Amino acid sequence: MRILYGVAGEGMGHATRSAVVAGHLAARGHTLRFVASGRAAAFLRARFPDVVEILGLELRYADGEVGIGPSVIHNIGRMPTILARAGAAWAQADAFDADLVVTDFDSFVQAWAATRGVPLLAVDNFRVIDRCEHPAWILGEDARDLGPAQALIRAKGVGASHYVVTTFYCPPIRSVDAATTTLVPPIVRPEIARLGRPGPDGAHVLVYQTARGDTRLLDALRANPRERFVVYGVGYDGTEGNVTCKPFSEDGFLADLANAKAVVANGGMSLLGEAVYLGKPVLSVPVRRHFEQCINARYIAALGYGETMPCFDGAALGAFLERAPAYAERLCATPAQDQNRVLGAVLDRLVPTT
Repeated sequence: MRILYGVAGEGMGHATRSAVVAGHLAARGHTLRFVASGRAAAFLRARFPDVVEILGLELRYADGEVGIGPSVIHNIGRMPTILARAGAAWAQADAFDADLVVTDFDSFVQAWAATRGVPLLAVDNFRVIDRCEHPAWILGEDARDLGPAQALIRAKGVGASHYVVTTFYCPPIRSVDAATTTLVPPIVRPEIARLGRPGPDGAHVLVYQTARGDTRLLDALRANPRERFVVYGVGYDGTEGNVTCKPFSEDGFLADLANAKAVVANGGMSLLGEAVYLGKPVLSVPVRRHFEQCINARYIAALGYGETMPCFDGAALGAFLERAPAYAERLCATPAQDQNRVLGAVLDRLVPTT
């Protein structure tokens, strides 16, 4: 089967997850062509031979919050170039003549599938928001944003025959969506699976910041001088006291994650899922106005895997680290992810080889 696979470029979770899914499909004899933007395109090109790069929409952040206005203005200015690149990619998609389209929150391949009448399969994490039910205490003060978030997510997946949703928590699927929705454990890339489950043993705390520019982060880390922090995502490198900032490197990040005693991050599903898989207690500080990250963070706390707080705070961080051994004990008592066996069985059912 010829599969056109679209991958969103905002955040690396889409790319790392899609590489695992695509690797399984390729091993089953399917032929794939990717359409991807941003860092996802470079990541996939290093692993697969056929990647078409487009320009995707980009978010702008300010002080730990999604800047809606700045994001709109930024993308309007890029729109002529985005459309020109999309036109060339559209011709390449036509030439590939796919039998199936898979989307990880990518609008380009969704539109191509709809206009060409090709079946569409969605594999991502966002559908847990619109295809599952969440208790009011999880939604919290963000309940007012549930409707708009669901509307956006549904618009990004209209027309899919099935939705495969990766999640470390398993809320009930809405009855109206049950027949076309399957939840699978967090998709674990091979590099993570090979680490086993080292648990919380480690000499440092790993910190990853999705949204650059939150000036409170480094102050919160310096307020805990007895701890050593290794930080990714702040845009520069160097060591000052107990804080080491590093430029992103796949191998370096994996090594630091494996050797961490706890993880401090925003609320992206991929890193939270990897931390849970590895048995690392998590402090989640979700990007404000990012609905899915806020819900993920509350589930981390509800499951006893760690804590969440609305913004970086030195005293709260120190208190979390004191309680981290109790969260590690809870994680170690939780059955480990199945190394993608459930995912593989679901893909084999939905994407037959004949």
